Formats: sequence, C-alpha cells, structure tokens
Amino acid sequence: MPISNELSLKQAILAYINASEKLKGKLFLTKVKMHWETAMGTPIMKYTTDIHLRKKKLYVHIDSAPLRQELAMNAEKILTILNESLGENYLEEVIIK
Repeated sequence: MPISNELSLKQAILAYINASEKLKGKLFLTKVKMHWETAMGTPIMKYTTDIHLRKKKLYVHIDSAPLRQELAMNAEKILTILNESLGENYLEEVIIK
C-alpha cells in the first residue's frame, strides 16, 4: 500500500501560516480586531483608536484617560479573554496606551 503525502487544502494553508511568524501575527491581529468588540463591549470599542501587534504583544490605543487606566489595571484579564477567544495562548502581553 503506497504512502500518501497529500494534505487537504486547509492543512496546507495552516502549515504555511504556522511556518511564517509574520503571517501568523497578521492572522492573529485580524482575529483580535474581530473579537475586540464582542470581548470588551461596544462602549470600549467606541474609545479604541488603534490596535496593533508586535512580537506577540498587543498594543491598544484608548482615547479616554479614565478608561485607559481601568483597562491597564485589568490587562491580565483582557489577555486571558483574548487568548481564549483566539483558541490559543498566542498573546504574551496586552499594553494599553
């Protein structure tokens, strides 16, 4: 019986993404942006001006100083919520600016 090296298209794409850290980062950034409003709520989304990812650290820019302070104190909880919504412990830190 011959051994098959065939992969499904999904498996091939996931293998390609996992091989490239840059692509994986962009994929996770897109996922975070999609889940940010549902995870944090609409009021927080209104004050969010920018979200970007660099070296597994998520940077979130907030317009409101009191909200920024509140989110900064709960950064670990936000990290847990976002990693759960991603289905993987990809993010190492959440930095609120």
